[in-house]
Amino acid sequence: MKNLSLTFILIALLLQTVLAQNSQKNKIEGARIEVDYQKLGLLKNTDNFSFIQKVDSIIILYKYFTVTKKLDCTSEDVSIYKKNNIVVYNNSCCYFIGIKNDRYAIFDEGTSNTRGLMVYDLLEEREVLNLVYYLDLKIENNSIYFDAEVKIKDENLKPKCPPEIEDIPYKIYLEKQYFSFQDLKVIHTGIYTCSFVE
Repeated sequence: MKNLSLTFILIALLLQTVLAQNSQKNKIEGARIEVDYQKLGLLKNTDNFSFIQKVDSIIILYKYFTVTKKLDCTSEDVSIYKKNNIVVYNNSCCYFIGIKNDRYAIFDEGTSNTRGLMVYDLLEEREVLNLVYYLDLKIENNSIYFDAEVKIKDENLKPKCPPEIEDIPYKIYLEKQYFSFQDLKVIHTGIYTCSFVE
């Protein structure tokens, strides 16, 4: 009876040690879970992913690519690897916000209302878009939508400015535009707004 109790105590201690080691391992290496896009600073309607949270970085797992984001206060160190661990993109100037159509990496350059948008083709290893946009981005119908500053010469086309910015000399005119991932072209909609951007 005494040997049975001692054996039971030893098994319980061994099990407790193994569970504690696994718990510590998960805290250090991170747990692979599904999460929504915004929690990681990613754009909605980009490709599906899972991720691993580490102490100093996030590893985002896509169908064909793995993205490593090391965060600091001003930007991200981003590395993108093919599944065979070959680096196809490495940069620390901007924020990675998603992959679209299993090949286009999307980056946001900046934190103010005036920002840069860059799209990089991971298969051909080249930029396919680099422009300045204002305010927000959204993806719908295989395109990324944004507002871009335009100069409007024809007074009849200029939109009416809201009264609060009518007399401000720093107002700008924005056009609703979108970048088609299918055609790799920016489409101008001819829809204008008047805005004040700091």
